[in-house]
Formats: sequence, structure tokens, C-alpha cells
Amino acid sequence: MIRFLLFGFSLAGQNADWGVYLGDKATAHYSPLTQINSSNVARLRQAWVFETGDKGEFQSNGLVIDGVLFTASPARKVFAIDAATGRKLWMFDPAAHQTGPIGRRQRGVVYWASGQDRRIFTGAGTYLYALNAATGEPIPTFGRNGRIHLGEGVAEPAPSVQPGFPFWVSRTPTVYTNASLPCRI
Repeated sequence: MIRFLLFGFSLAGQNADWGVYLGDKATAHYSPLTQINSSNVARLRQAWVFETGDKGEFQSNGLVIDGVLFTASPARKVFAIDAATGRKLWMFDPAAHQTGPIGRRQRGVVYWASGQDRRIFTGAGTYLYALNAATGEPIPTFGRNGRIHLGEGVAEPAPSVQPGFPFWVSRTPTVYTNASLPCRI
């Protein structure tokens, strides 16, 4: 379940995006917005509730880009949600695209854009997926049908986390000079 609080002021004129995992590339957890402060925080009220249908630890740091909340569930499903209303826009379930374990928690997703090409990156099991930010569909030109196997081409096998699955992505990927890295560096 995702719960959000909303305060009754307009964000018009303010850059209300939270477009990078943990706030910025330095992971500072900071927003320069001043709408909510010590004088009005006690008046916050729940605006909407979104049920993912999953049980487990929720550790995802959502992103808000142009009024859309992108977040991941404990079962690594990725959701695009209208941030004002809580209405689901789309959902991507990596379990529908792969077999084997996908991991027990998801810490977040990554947003990348170049011109009209807007993508959400997420990791599940041994795969890194690139999703169309508008539709949630895997980008067919990324790897093989929208995903790459992170162990493919590795000369030495990684230590096993689970038999047959040497590792899985548990951190939010990092985009560095237009290359997606499967973990934070």
C-alpha cells in the first residue's frame, strides 16, 4: 500500500519533480520546495491510497516527473501513478517476462530522457529492464526485447545467492553518461 499526503496549495510555478533516486545525484534527500513547512505540516491529510497487491517490505523511493509518480512494489512491479489522483496509469510486472527469483525488495527506479525518448530503468533478478515511461512496455531496442542479462559475458561466475541464480539486482541502477549501470557506484 502506498499512502500519500497532500496539502491544499497549488504547485504551479514550482518545479515539483523528484526526478532522481533520493532527490539528486548526491542522494541528499532534499527538496527546495517550501510549500510544506513547520507552520503547516500538522494540517497535512491523506489524499489517496494506492494498493499494489503485494505484501512485503516497501523500500522504494519513488520518482515524480511531470505529475507522474513512478515507483516499485515489494514484488518488483513498477507502477506509473497520476500523482494528483492516485490513478494507476500502467504497471509492469517482471515476473511476466522472466523465470526464477526476482529479488525480495526494490529500492527504486531510474528515469532517463533524451529528446522524446523517456525511459524507466528497473532491475529484477539478473536482468535490467528499460521501460517506455509513457506506456510501461519494455523498449524493444534495449538489449533483447527490453532487457539485458547482467551476467551474460562475465568471464568468472559471481558468487551464488541462490543455486542457478548467481546474483540479482537489489539497488537502484545508476545512469552514467547515457550508460545504465546495474548498481550504484
